[in-house]
Amino acid sequence: MKKKIDKLAELLFIVSAVICVLALLLIMIFIFYKGSPSILRIGIFKFLFGVEWQLRAEVFSILPMITASVFVMTGAILIGSTLGVLTSTFIVYIAPKKIGNILKIATDVLASIPSVIYGFFGLMIVIPLIDRFLAGGAGGNCMLAAIIILSDQKRLNKLSELLLY
Repeated sequence: MKKKIDKLAELLFIVSAVICVLALLLIMIFIFYKGSPSILRIGIFKFLFGVEWQLRAEVFSILPMITASVFVMTGAILIGSTLGVLTSTFIVYIAPKKIGNILKIATDVLASIPSVIYGFFGLMIVIPLIDRFLAGGAGGNCMLAAIIILSDQKRLNKLSELLLY
């Protein structure tokens, strides 16, 4: 009986994985199908390596977006990993046992919060704070806001678990 349940569970997971891969492929095909006329009209080289994006003039290029993504990712990794190592070092080696246990539970609770909530928090709190105190009202939608939001506690907790626990 147990082998039948195991086989059924295995089949269920395989079917689920195949459905996920097919859904991803269909999304990719749809995006390429809808985007290919514009990309081919502009030219693949100009689309990949151009530096302008003007929707009304139908000038599209993704190099600035790729560059910004790399900068944001690098900043988030640097901040998140530094905070993760420092936090886990404090919890394991410096904090008294009771405080360390409380902080470990707190980081586990923060790790259970969905990333969408961190994004909403960033949208409602981080961006207005950056706008008010750093941008002088010029707008808080910037790479710094994205870096702070992406270097969230979930990544910090996972890194600290890998390094020290």
